[in-house]
Amino acid sequence: MTYQAVVLEDDAQAASTIVSRIEQSPYASELSVAHVTSAQELAVHFADAGRPDILFADIELGEGEASGIQSVRKLVPFGCGTQVIYITGYAEYCVSVYETEHVYLLLKPVDQMTFNKALKRAISNLQTRQEQMLAVSFKNQTTLVPFEDICYVESRLRKVIVHTADESFETYATLADMITALPASFLRCHKSFLVNMDLIVRMEAGELTVRSGEVIPVGQRYREEVKGKLATYFGMLRGGR
Repeated sequence: MTYQAVVLEDDAQAASTIVSRIEQSPYASELSVAHVTSAQELAVHFADAGRPDILFADIELGEGEASGIQSVRKLVPFGCGTQVIYITGYAEYCVSVYETEHVYLLLKPVDQMTFNKALKRAISNLQTRQEQMLAVSFKNQTTLVPFEDICYVESRLRKVIVHTADESFETYATLADMITALPASFLRCHKSFLVNMDLIVRMEAGELTVRSGEVIPVGQRYREEVKGKLATYFGMLRGGR
């Protein structure tokens, strides 16, 4: 798999050094690299290409420019998955970077061994995140949907629809396929529905309400099984699974 990386650096020589470090790392073949020189260019790149997998962000971007930290705060929300590696020549930023989610802080000049450690951690995080996602393919496009974002899965004819709080994704599959692909926190509650038990906010006879506000039916034949599994699951959560 190829990961998308962006280098945010206003100094051409410094940017060249970062790209060289990437090319000399053990992960060079796994990375596609783009370079932007300002917060404005970074915002445009995000709008055009989406958030990258890895962002190498210089902190000081020149007089009058938003800092790398400000750019990350604006464009890289907590939990979005982008692995931020800050690079700076100023040790005083060691505290400020903790205002944002990041994986590493590198101080210039950066040696190859330390750079490799930062990149290894970022890629390891990306791989772990991918293991916690469902790949939904439809019309030659594959979307990775984090398990934790999936409220419920619905079966309609030959398709299933994966519902999050904000979006829905279709794919040709069966609920049996989804049960195999999803973790144990997903419960079959109806012949046409799976529900994420972690996102259930209300349980009533014959229906479950998830955090998005949607109501999921519980089929008559599934009610006793659902009741038992929910009691066991939430008992495990209270006991610290």
